[in-house]
Amino acid sequence: MDLGAMMKMTFAIITLSTLLSAGDALRFGASANDRSVSDREHALRIAKDRGMSQIGSAELDGGVWEVKGRNSSGVFLEVRISANDGKIIGIDYGHPSPMRLKRQAN
Repeated sequence: MDLGAMMKMTFAIITLSTLLSAGDALRFGASANDRSVSDREHALRIAKDRGMSQIGSAELDGGVWEVKGRNSSGVFLEVRISANDGKIIGIDYGHPSPMRLKRQAN
């Protein structure tokens, strides 16, 4: 393989790897560093990563995702996530559901 062909091959590999690493960011016109949470599914994944196992609702309210549900112990959770950067703004914990407490007592 001559030098010209090797240079073309190297350029093609570098270009392809750059495009693949940018992924969805290029497809949707966002930068590769954009961490915004623009869809419900992304907000649900973040809430599940914080221990939510049952989703009750997810609403976008003024740039903040409010995801409500329960963890595996039946404790109510409300996870608030910034739609701008995906950071957790806060997590509120409630009490276990009465049905869960009855089952655990038996």
